[in-house]
Amino acid sequence: MTAPGAEDGDPAANGDHARDSDPAAGDPAGDRDPGAVKPGAVDPRAVKPGAVDPGAVKPAAVDPGAVDAGGVVPGDGGDRDSTGSERRERIGLLFQIFRTHLVSSKLVGRALEPTGLGGEDYAVYSYLLFGPMTLTALADGTGMPLTTAADYVKRFDQRGHIVRQPNPDDGRSRLLSLTPAARDLVLDTAEVFSKTVGHLDAVMEEAGIDSARLVDQLLLVQDLLARALDDLDRPSRG
Repeated sequence: MTAPGAEDGDPAANGDHARDSDPAAGDPAGDRDPGAVKPGAVDPRAVKPGAVDPGAVKPAAVDPGAVDAGGVVPGDGGDRDSTGSERRERIGLLFQIFRTHLVSSKLVGRALEPTGLGGEDYAVYSYLLFGPMTLTALADGTGMPLTTAADYVKRFDQRGHIVRQPNPDDGRSRLLSLTPAARDLVLDTAEVFSKTVGHLDAVMEEAGIDSARLVDQLLLVQDLLARALDDLDRPSRG
């Protein structure tokens, strides 16, 4: 698939040469402050890979020896309750992440129903609020493959929501940002979404959960998964 703007020398077409570009190179589109409406959001630029101290997170609550390669280990058969319900299962980390993704996607979808904007589009639009940025910076910041990020940009561009400008640090690539209309769309959506974020914060507070600590733990999990993926991507050594 040819990335949008490949004829202008976007990173998707010319290699991964824009990784040193600054995604916070300015905010020419619109005069609304995206930082004013980001309840519960984390500034993507403030989160550095590996910045979370692993020692700050308690040892895993799941016994590693209890989890097999499939991620699910049936109980020993002795944990049925008096009603004869199915025995409980201890779930591995990756399976728990899968389940968390499903539940969080439902919650985000429910929250965004009044806006008509999908959860994944909203996430990418929200990250582009920090533009101008290169396509590579967008892919890195959202964790998407470069080609997937290019597909989002192409779709947003077809809606008239993308501004392209020359990259002063690399003439072969372009800097991407949102049009004023797109910024308004994202910020208006954030106001609706903030109601669900506030409700989730209240639920966590009632349960005694420190949301900031939970975010740190999730960032650590992301970092560890990325390290594991990098290890698998490295050529095996003899």
